[in-house]
Amino acid sequence: MSSRTLRLSGDELAYTLAQFGRPDIGHGVLQGMSDVPLAAEDAVQRILAAGHGLMARQLLQINAEATPVLADDLQWIAGVLVQAPFSLRYSLTNAEATFNLTYHAANGGVVEHVVDQGVVHIFTQHEQPRAAVDGGVTFFQIAGLHSEIGSQGEITKALLDQAQEEQEVAAIQKILAQATLTAPLREQFAEDLAQTSYRGSVMRVEYGPNGEPVADRGLLLLGGPARLWILKPNQRPTGTVLTLIPGSESVFRREVSALMK
Repeated sequence: MSSRTLRLSGDELAYTLAQFGRPDIGHGVLQGMSDVPLAAEDAVQRILAAGHGLMARQLLQINAEATPVLADDLQWIAGVLVQAPFSLRYSLTNAEATFNLTYHAANGGVVEHVVDQGVVHIFTQHEQPRAAVDGGVTFFQIAGLHSEIGSQGEITKALLDQAQEEQEVAAIQKILAQATLTAPLREQFAEDLAQTSYRGSVMRVEYGPNGEPVADRGLLLLGGPARLWILKPNQRPTGTVLTLIPGSESVFRREVSALMK
């Protein structure tokens, strides 16, 4: 169940973060909306204009000392973005575009963060952290998905990179034969590597005392026409090895829930 929703333009969010004491993060929001470096003077002008817009929306007031005062909703979202211990970030790339969805841990629950059309930030508070897992099931459209194979295997990143350069199933299978995979696992994974519908990721990003990212870990996803594959990176002395797991809704929920603990 959601209990609070807030919509802000990128400029309004940048203003809010600047007033909250993190102009660096605010500038990053503005820069993320542009394909070219943003001049400092342009950033200042946009943030000032955003302040006027927030006043018109009654989300900002000027007190007797001529100091801007953020409304409770703005204080709330700035606190979430600056003080969240971690965020869960979903990403999906297909032939058309890249899509992103983020959940920030906050007060025992999560705050969903969607960027609409690249310019409008929509924040929705959820009291239960499982909302982030539910959101991932919807984001990757895997509700009700089952797997035909119960076993899993391992493949080195080097082998996976090599296999992804091939387009023919037979050639991919030949490369995958060098990995620790059962025949059914190898055959189905080769088919989906040859006709991948999307590639995705689920990343847990942790933050330091000043809100800077300090660590990340997560999962890679590969979607075929009718199957999902989850790859868990593991660092070994010889390099990165990925555990290849036939995906399903229940497996996805299990793995993402583990990431959030």
